[in-house]
Order: sequence, then structure tokens, then C-alpha cells
Amino acid sequence: MSALAVVALAAVVWADVGATPAAATPPHSPPPRAPLGKLEQESVDDALGGLGLTLDPAPEGKTIGHIHVSNQEVFSRRDWWLQWFNHFHRTTRPEILERELLMKPGQRYDDAVVQETIRNLQDAPSLTVAGRTVPSPELSSVVAIVPVASLRPGEVDLLAVTRDVWSLRLNTVFELQQRSLVKLDTSLSENNLLGWRKFLTARFSMDQGLMLIGPTYVDPNIMGTRLNLYASTSLEYARETGKYEGNRQAFAFGYPLYSLGSRWGANVSVVHQTGTTRVFRGNSPALVDLTATPAAMEQIPYVFRRGQPEVGRPRRFRVRLHRRAPLPRRVGPGVGGPFSALCGVPTVHAAIRDLPRPQHVRLA
Repeated sequence: MSALAVVALAAVVWADVGATPAAATPPHSPPPRAPLGKLEQESVDDALGGLGLTLDPAPEGKTIGHIHVSNQEVFSRRDWWLQWFNHFHRTTRPEILERELLMKPGQRYDDAVVQETIRNLQDAPSLTVAGRTVPSPELSSVVAIVPVASLRPGEVDLLAVTRDVWSLRLNTVFELQQRSLVKLDTSLSENNLLGWRKFLTARFSMDQGLMLIGPTYVDPNIMGTRLNLYASTSLEYARETGKYEGNRQAFAFGYPLYSLGSRWGANVSVVHQTGTTRVFRGNSPALVDLTATPAAMEQIPYVFRRGQPEVGRPRRFRVRLHRRAPLPRRVGPGVGGPFSALCGVPTVHAAIRDLPRPQHVRLA
């Protein structure tokens, strides 16, 4: 390569390095909003007409002024005579929906936060009880949030539109094996108790050996906060004799990672269980031959009691903390929105001695 070419190449590199970032990278524009579906568009049109509002085509960069909340009945005017059933359903209260929103008046309009709020309303965060995930029920068939014009210059209002689903549910699951009922699980649940988005369930469960009956209560927003509560209790009876054999309780209290901007979360759960376990082979109790007596054939039914820990054995509890470290809001051209990653899950273990009964206690 000639000396002239080397000097020319160095000049090009120097010019590129010395260029300002603003000149080298065009400003990033937000991605276009996804069009609403037919059901969402009908609900938004009804809300706009009922409140006398109009859409704002350019909300980016404006300050949020007022947030309008419109929660519609399960059956609309397009469902004809089915609207009569709306008398038996309490729609979600507007203040309950408003506190679920991640954006507040006075903040800058951010479409990424709006979309995240829609996802949260469509699929609420699940609960964790002793390592078992308890999914949240579906509460809305329509969720839409659109910017609407404000009377004040430089501001934009928001319209949040939802439509409830029928919340009183009777759920039943059963299993037949060799013309015998081996499993039955039925529950009557109210998934939106008095319009507060709280869940109350009465459950009856039966398998080949036992029957369980008891209530479950879930509060995803304790007294309007982000704290959640899960409480369940049940009594255990022998299926063959109907004799009482034990009980079960589960309690969970947590602060979830409710948004991508959440920095930390925590969950504590306590589980207690006493009763009898029976193992079946087909429709008959499984039989056990003791290995300590190889010459004898005992054929003992596989039945044992639960909830009696060894004497002097320390009990353990576990507390789990979740911490989230946010990633950059913008990662290259064409990618936007608040992204984050779950970084560390520190776990603390400790031994608890001399616990009063119930003695099987675990926090996870």
C-alpha cells in the first residue's frame, strides 16, 4: 500500500472517531402501536362515546394529566338477552383497576410502560407457595389503554378500558379407572370477590385413600398495596371410613416483582401437614414385604402417618429474596423499552428448635 493511501485511510478513521454520536446515530423513534383487535376496538369505541373523549395521535413526550377508567360488564349490548346475567356479577371497582396501573398523573407518557400495564392486567403475576406456583385466574376479557386528548396543552390523558369475565366458577376434574372413581377434585370459586379482584374458593378433593375439604383465600393487593397473601386450610378424612385423620394449612406472604422496573421482591411461605398416606397399586392398597425379615412374607399395606418428625431433629425454614438489576432501556436501534434480568437469589437458612405443634413448618 502506498504512503498516500495510508494517509487517506488514517484521515477517514480520524474523521469517523471525531464525529459526534448524535450525527452518527439518528435519534430512535418509538415502535408503532399494535392495532387493537375487534373486541378491544368495540369496547374502546363504546368508552370514548360514553365519556365524550377523542384519541390523541401524538402522545409521546407529553405529561399524563388525567386517567379515565372504564370497566364494562361481562355481557355488552351486542349480547342481547344475555345482559340479564350482569345483575348477578359485581364488576371490578374503578379504583381497584386504577391502582393496578404502573403510570400515574404527572409522569411522562411512555408507551413501553403502557404495554407492560396491559400485560399485567391480562395476566396477573402468579403466587409461589412452598415452591409451588399458584396461577392467577383470568379476570378480564378485554384490556386496552389508549391516549386521549387533554384540554391542557402539553398534556395527554389516558383511557383504560377493561371488560370483566364471569367470575363465579364451578370447576370439576375426575378420573375413572377400571369402573372406579379414583380421583375427584371440585371447587366453587369467586374469582373477583365483591369487585375487589380477590379470590375465595371452597374445595373438595378425593383420591383412592382420603378426602379433603376446605377454603382458600388469595389477596393479590393487601389494603391497596403490592403485597399479596395466600391462605389455605383443609380437613382430611379417610375415604373408606369417613374418619378424621389430619389437616393441612398453607400460608404465603410476598412482595412480587410486579413490573420490569421492580428492584427487589420477596416471598415467605409456611406449610403444615398431618395425616395418613396410602399407596395404591391399581384399585387395591399396595403391599410391602419388609427387607429386614427375608424369610417371612408380611404383605403389609403401604400406609404411614405424616407430621411426626424425629425427636431432637432441628426444623428448618427458608427465606427467599429476589433482586432485579435493570438493563439499559435502549439496546441498539430498533429495540426499546425497560428490559431487566433476574440477577441473584440469595437464600438464608437457619435452624429452629423446640417448635410448638404444628411441628412441620417450612418457609420457602
